[in-house]
Amino acid sequence: MTSWFLRQGLLHYLYKRTSRRWLCLILVWLSGWFGSVSAIPPEQIQQMIHRRWQDPTLSSILNITSFAQTADGYLWIGTREGLVRFDGIRFKYYKKNNTPGLFNDDFQTLLLAKDQTLYCGVFEGGLVRVKDNIFRSFIREDGLSNHRVAALAEGKDGTIYIGTRAGGIFLLRDEVITPLNIPGQGFFDVRSICLVNGEIWMGSGSEQDVPAERRRAALGDRSKSPRTGGVIGHWDGKNYHRIQLPGADLSTEVCAIILGPDGMLYIATSNQGVYSMPPNSSGPINRIPEPPSGLQGARGLAFDSLGALWVTLGTGMVARSERGIWSTFPLIDGVRFHPAEAIFEDKEGTVWVGTSSGLDCFYSGAVTTFGKPEGLAGDETTCVTEDELGQIWVGSWDRHLSMISSNGISNFNLGPERGGTIQSLAPAKGGGVWFGRTNGLAKMKDGLPHFYTSKDGLPEDWVWSIYEDNQTNVWIGSPPGVGLHSFKPGSKGTNYAGTRHLGIRTIVPDGEGGLWLGTQNHGLVNFRNGVIRRSWSKTEGLSDDSVRSLLVDSNNTVWVGTRDRGLNRFANGPIDRFRWEQGFGADQVSGIVRDDLNQLWMGTPRGIFRASISGLDRLITGNALFSDFRLFTQVDGMRSEECRRENNPSVLRSRDGLLWFTTRMGLSMLDPKRVHTEEGPLPVQIETLEVGGIVKSSSESLVFSPGDHNVRITFTATALRYPSRVRFRYKLSGVDPDWVMLPSSLREVSYRNLKPASYKFSVQAVSGAAEFNGTPKVVAFILPPLFYQTKTFYGLFVGCALALMFLLHLFRLRMLARRAFTLQAEVFARTSELRAEIIERERGEAQLRLLPARILQAQEGERRRVASELHDSVTQLLASVRVRVHHLETLLVNEPLVHSAILKTKELLDHSVQEVRRISRNLRPVELDDFGLKVALENSCDEFRLRTRLNLDLVFNERLVQIPSRLELPIYRIIQEALTNIERHADARTVRVELTVQASSLLLTVRDDGKGFSSGNHQHLHPRKQGIGLINIRERAVAVGGICSIQSVEGHGT
Repeated sequence: MTSWFLRQGLLHYLYKRTSRRWLCLILVWLSGWFGSVSAIPPEQIQQMIHRRWQDPTLSSILNITSFAQTADGYLWIGTREGLVRFDGIRFKYYKKNNTPGLFNDDFQTLLLAKDQTLYCGVFEGGLVRVKDNIFRSFIREDGLSNHRVAALAEGKDGTIYIGTRAGGIFLLRDEVITPLNIPGQGFFDVRSICLVNGEIWMGSGSEQDVPAERRRAALGDRSKSPRTGGVIGHWDGKNYHRIQLPGADLSTEVCAIILGPDGMLYIATSNQGVYSMPPNSSGPINRIPEPPSGLQGARGLAFDSLGALWVTLGTGMVARSERGIWSTFPLIDGVRFHPAEAIFEDKEGTVWVGTSSGLDCFYSGAVTTFGKPEGLAGDETTCVTEDELGQIWVGSWDRHLSMISSNGISNFNLGPERGGTIQSLAPAKGGGVWFGRTNGLAKMKDGLPHFYTSKDGLPEDWVWSIYEDNQTNVWIGSPPGVGLHSFKPGSKGTNYAGTRHLGIRTIVPDGEGGLWLGTQNHGLVNFRNGVIRRSWSKTEGLSDDSVRSLLVDSNNTVWVGTRDRGLNRFANGPIDRFRWEQGFGADQVSGIVRDDLNQLWMGTPRGIFRASISGLDRLITGNALFSDFRLFTQVDGMRSEECRRENNPSVLRSRDGLLWFTTRMGLSMLDPKRVHTEEGPLPVQIETLEVGGIVKSSSESLVFSPGDHNVRITFTATALRYPSRVRFRYKLSGVDPDWVMLPSSLREVSYRNLKPASYKFSVQAVSGAAEFNGTPKVVAFILPPLFYQTKTFYGLFVGCALALMFLLHLFRLRMLARRAFTLQAEVFARTSELRAEIIERERGEAQLRLLPARILQAQEGERRRVASELHDSVTQLLASVRVRVHHLETLLVNEPLVHSAILKTKELLDHSVQEVRRISRNLRPVELDDFGLKVALENSCDEFRLRTRLNLDLVFNERLVQIPSRLELPIYRIIQEALTNIERHADARTVRVELTVQASSLLLTVRDDGKGFSSGNHQHLHPRKQGIGLINIRERAVAVGGICSIQSVEGHGT
């Protein structure tokens, strides 16, 4: 704490006393003594994300001894139960019972050569080389002294150095193994090898338990040399140096030797901790500083990409040292520790630790969290800001103020009497920070707090938000009743009456000398020159009146985060609203910052939410992409996903571009640029293709045998850190019309009943929210057809089918000819019968057609006879009666009564004679026989006019004389019947009869303007229900070969 005060005091003096403050700030940036502006202390193990695979069913990942990673991304794990390949999701096991070329399962060490060949040291199994998935073992018959290979290294020329237990070192060149003869080496149980500039450094095992016969078998006459432990052997090509580690005893085993980034050798021992020494035999050997728990039982060493040293301990711990600061992590399950042995950093920066009970890994998540374990006074942080020196200040719920710098974390306990929850923070001009509490305003400067309350001129002690402008006016937002007020130390604060109804949660400058105010229940307010210029609420388009965060970006766009209704964007046009139901990731936005990649970062109750600005534009049109949004949660390193939303500012972007978020469980920090690099396309490995039980790797010839065409394809993308965030899409040519998406957990696809053909299977993988824009991995395979599916078979089949069809055709032709002859005879006989039947039927039909005419002819003959009888007998009788009545009239002229009766009788007889003559004329018009059709029709029409008093027009054309005589009587009767119907039923005033003779036909039309009837309904009536007159008309027309058509409309005549 004292050194911190000295540094801060000197910085403050330079800043206040130097006129060129910008130069001072540059010096602060460059000065390691003052710390960089990026105030981040070294990361500790507990801040990293830890994962463990400890499934009891995974017996083959127990007792892990070594790691290696090939160029395709696979993690190879050496265990005492076999070799394991891991892609982040699946483990594949290689053991002597399932892998040709293996003689034992106890893998001691792994080495990946420059040519991507994997070499394995196997206890009692010799040296195993894995290349193109083919295992080849080198044993005693190939030149090794024994099969106990414990250490491996590769020289610059590709030579493989093989360290054996109690057997020395051997060299593998061009498939040939030769011993490395080192004069004066003596017995050496090689446990580790390190090559530095062509010189060999080797660590020995403990000689305490080495049997005497083993020493004699290995050393011969030299077996009488004294037993030792903790020995380093150094061979520079000419001289051999045997170096005893200080403090080592017979039980000391040198477990690992590595070259550090500082050029020093680091040596892990089983009971003496970790040593360091320069890579020369005469350099000093020192134990490195240890954590409080010590480094006893050190097994493995590794430096990560940040230069931090990792140590695995047999006591069940893993330790890490960065910039001299140690942190440890217990590998404990309940109450049982798991001794750690192997350690390795992969290409992604993930550190893998192998223990006796499983597999562990550590990596820096996208989010790094600072809390009590890292030195913060409290886990529940409320607000965060950055001062002018680049130091991060954090307020906590339990009245503590913390400062994070490159030198660590410093805490300031404000005490119960001056405490109160820290509600807000703001950088102070001239150094230090302002912080608002539930009981006043305070300023931390030079390590000392200065408190201001209502006694010092504040209108209100409850401070919700703070902002200090360039004139050192401190603007303070308070609850409703006070609103906005400004304050300068030593003077009374100014309260603005127009804002008293506002509860001001956040204050940011508007860039034009005014302020943007986010209020609790009154939306967004613009304040300038002491008055409210304008306000926006739900009425003006804001999604919510409760504003919790504001951001004014470089384009003067105002981003408004609300309590419960998402994000708003306000520029010079209408307000854009982004809600959960639209696809936006959060409705409760507690803080907003913008990075250099045009992305917005927001604190929400569900985690840290990232949204690209272009993605928000696409969200408005409904075309948002998967990569536009991402939510960061505990999987990414957050200890609590709930970000603070009642305090201000709860989110900070520091000058170095880092983002800070206050949460319920510490202060979370992330680097947007690093997150951006973690997302993108991934290389895909197509592992196997299985067809009909036959499994082939993608490197083999992928022409399968004919038969079963059910295909299963397995593939992977080795994202070891975030395997669950890998997304796949695949497509099989000729089968899948478009790309098919696949979840990360499913890394195989199956197709059933594929047709024999050549296929291309394409698959792509991406990590996180990246888009699929890389080159897909493609594998081609052939499913050959069975014999009956080949073109040859098809040709033979078609030829045979055609020949058979031709023979069948010939047979059919012969049968058809025979059948045709038989049918011809049958048809001839049947035709004769049908012809006779047709003739008979035609004769009958002709007779039927003549029947109406004959009936009418008979009827006319009968009418002629009746008319003749009436004329010749009845008329004569009536005339004789009249003569006699006339005679009586002369005799009884003097009898008036009788005379009167006789006159009436004469009149009746005259009328009877006329009626009889009319009936006789109707039965057979004499005029028709004597004068022709025209005179008969004219007389009939004249009589009709006299009788009915109707207007009747009779129209002929000049060709009437050409009518055949056989048609005159039917025409006359048809007209006579039509006029009778009109007289009885039509109620007409005008009648028109028109008879037209054409070249080969005769047209008779009778019209009236009477009441008419429904001719359509009349046509479909049963003949019994039709009128007798119409039936007679129709039958007479048909009898002479004519057609009768009746058209009538009710109310418009017929």
